[in-house]
Amino acid sequence: MSRIRIELLSDLCTGSGYSFGGIIDGDICFDELGIPYIPARRIKGCMRESLENILYAKYADKKISDRLFGIRGRNIAEGAIRIGNAYVQNYFVLKDYLARNSGKLGVDQQSVLDRYTHVVGQTAMKDGVADNMTLRYTRVINEFDPCTNEPLVFEAQISYDEVDEQIVEDILKSTRHLGMKRNRGMGNVRCCLEKNVQSSENTEKTIEEFIVGDKTRLSFVMENKEPLVLSGEAESETNDYISGKMLIGMLASKYLKAGGDAESEEFKNLFLDGSTIYSNMYPYKNGKTYYPAPDYVNVLKKTKKYVYVVDAKLPVFNDNDQSEYNYNQGNQPKKLKGKYVSLCENEIDVLEMKRDVVFHHRHEKAGNEEMLYSLTCIAPGQKFLGTIDVNEKYIPKIKELLRGECYFGKSRSAQYGLCELSGEKQDHDTDNGICVGKGGYLVVTFKTDAVIVLDTGRYSVYYDEIRKCIASELGIEYEDESDPKYISSIQTKVITGYMSKWNLRNEPIPGIKAGSYLVYKLTSDFKGSASMVGVRNMEGYGRVDFMDAEACRYDCIIESKKDDEGKKIEAANEYIRNLIAPVFVDEWVASIIGSAIDNKEFERISNAAIGRWKLMLMESLDMHDDPKASFEEFKNRIGSIKTEDTRKQGERLYKRVERIFNINDRKISDSASDCANKLRLLGIDEEEIVNILRSRWPEYVYAVLTNRKYMGGNRK
Repeated sequence: MSRIRIELLSDLCTGSGYSFGGIIDGDICFDELGIPYIPARRIKGCMRESLENILYAKYADKKISDRLFGIRGRNIAEGAIRIGNAYVQNYFVLKDYLARNSGKLGVDQQSVLDRYTHVVGQTAMKDGVADNMTLRYTRVINEFDPCTNEPLVFEAQISYDEVDEQIVEDILKSTRHLGMKRNRGMGNVRCCLEKNVQSSENTEKTIEEFIVGDKTRLSFVMENKEPLVLSGEAESETNDYISGKMLIGMLASKYLKAGGDAESEEFKNLFLDGSTIYSNMYPYKNGKTYYPAPDYVNVLKKTKKYVYVVDAKLPVFNDNDQSEYNYNQGNQPKKLKGKYVSLCENEIDVLEMKRDVVFHHRHEKAGNEEMLYSLTCIAPGQKFLGTIDVNEKYIPKIKELLRGECYFGKSRSAQYGLCELSGEKQDHDTDNGICVGKGGYLVVTFKTDAVIVLDTGRYSVYYDEIRKCIASELGIEYEDESDPKYISSIQTKVITGYMSKWNLRNEPIPGIKAGSYLVYKLTSDFKGSASMVGVRNMEGYGRVDFMDAEACRYDCIIESKKDDEGKKIEAANEYIRNLIAPVFVDEWVASIIGSAIDNKEFERISNAAIGRWKLMLMESLDMHDDPKASFEEFKNRIGSIKTEDTRKQGERLYKRVERIFNINDRKISDSASDCANKLRLLGIDEEEIVNILRSRWPEYVYAVLTNRKYMGGNRK
C-alpha cells in the first residue's frame, strides 16, 4: 500500500462549502467527531493542476493527464489513479476511541474541532479603510499538531499502476499549495509519496460460510471507509444500500483486472449465467440487518408508538380515550418512509442512514466552464451485510476478490466509494420458516425490490397480475374476498442502472418497491421460508419472506431496548490524552477565571500596579520552566515591592493562586475535583494530574490582571 504524506507549512483551509450559524462564512471539512480532513477531490485537483502547469515541459502530452485523472465532467474513462481522503496521523485510532467514549467523557464535536482549528477574519479595503459589509470569517486548520507541536501531517491512501510511480512522485513533489487563500499565506504544504506502507488497522477479515440447499452461502460485512454515492433515481441523490448488481460489477471488475478471462467457464458461472446469487447489501449494526420498512409498519404521529396497519379496519378508539395507541385527534399512523427496520418476533429496531451533502467545484480551462454542484452521499463509517450463494469450488476465488479494497458507486477515483471487509462477528437471524393453516391469512413481504415477468414475457406492476403471479410461484392457494379482512399494499418504482462504458443509463423497467406486501386468505395449509420471486434474482431482486397476519395485531410491536454500553471508559494513549485533556482543563480554568473577574477585591489597584505585576509574572516565567519554581519567583518579586498597599494586594493575589492551584501541596482543590475525575478517566495518574492543573496558574493570573486593567477599578 502507498500513501500521500502532506505536511502543513502554514495554516490550511480546504473549504467545505458550508457556513456555520451565521458566525463563520467559510468552513473547513471535518467529520462527525470534529476531526478535520482534506477531501480527496481537492488533492486530486491540485495534483492535476501541478501536472498540467508546473510539469508541462516534462510531461507535455495532455493524454497523460486524462489517463491518470480521467476526463473532466465525464464518467466514460475512470482515471488510473485512486486517491482517498487525507486524515491526520493516528486518525483511525483517535476516531475509534472518540466514537466509543466521547459521550461518556462529555467531549463534543466543537471541543475537538477547536483543538485543531482557529477562526481568522478579513475585510476588503477601499480608499485605505475597511469597506462596508465585507468582513468575513473563515475557519482554518492550524499549522501545528495540538498534541505534539510539530507540523500537522495528513495521510491519504493512493493506488496507481506501477509504471506511473515516477510521475506520481514528481506530481506530489511539485504540489505545494492546497485549499483556499493560497495567495494570502495559507495552504503551503510539502507532499511526498510513501511506498510499501503497512496498514495499522486491524487486518482480520471475517467471511462466514454455511450451507443453503446445494450451494454454500458466504456472508460478510463491509464498512465504507469513504462516502458512498450509489446511483439513485435522481442524478445527485444516492441509494441507502449497495445493490447486488453493484456487488457483481465490483467483483467482476476485480476479477478481470487480476488477469481473469472473460470467456472462461469460471467467469460465466460466477457473473453471467445466474448460478451464483448475490444479495443486496443492507445496513448492518449491532448484530442486526436492517431492511426497508414494510408498508404495514407505521408510527403514530404524536405518541411515536409503532403499530401494525394490516387490518382493513383499525380498532375503535373513543376521542376521549387517553391510550397512547389512540389514533384520533391528529395521532394518525404514518409510514416509515426512507427508514430501515430490523423486525423479529414483533420486536422492532429502526435505523435511518446517515447522509452528508458534499459540495464540489468543477472547472474546465479550455472551455472556461465552471460549475458548483453538490452530491448527497452516505456518510463514512457505516456497515452493510451481504451474502453470495456460490458453488463450493468457487469459494476461494470469491474470498480472494472480497478481500482488499472494494469500490462502489460513482466518483470512485477520489474521495468516494472505498469499502473494506469488517472483522465484526455476525449474528444471523435463524429462519425456521412459517406454517399457516387453511383459512388463515398469509402476509408476503417484499424485502427487496422485485421485477415480475408474466408468462407472456411482459413486465407487470398491476395488482391483480402480481397477486396471481406471486401465488403461482410460491405455491399459495387462496381465495379472493369480497370484503377483505386485511389489506395489501403494492408500491412501484422504476428500475434502471448505469452503463459507464457508454455513459448512458440502462433501459428503465417497472418494478415492485421493497416494503410492499400481499395478504392471502389460504384455502390450504402453507409452509415456507424466505424465498425469491420474479427475475434477476442473482442481482438481489425478488427476495420475500412471510408472516402470519393474525400475529400482526395493531398494538403488538415492541421497541427494542437500547444496549447499555456501561460506564467504563477505556484508557487513552498518549496522543489522545494530549488532545482531550486540555478540553477539560480549559473548562475548569475558564470557570475559575469567570468567578475571579466577578470579584471586586482588586478594584482599588491602579493600572500602574497591575502593569508591574504582569511584568513580574512574565519575568518569573522566563526564568523557570517548572510551574512551582516560577510561582516562587513571582511570589518573591511581589514581596519585594516597597509600597505597602500594593505589596499586600499582591500577597492577597498569590495566596489565592496558591489555594486554588495547590502550588505547595500534592492534593487537588475542591474546585478542580470534577476536572481531575475526567482526567483520571483518560488514564492519567495523580501526579500528572496535579502537574497539569498546577501548570495553568500563570494563565489565571494574567487573565485576572488584564480584566482588572481594562474593566474596572482605579484608573490612575
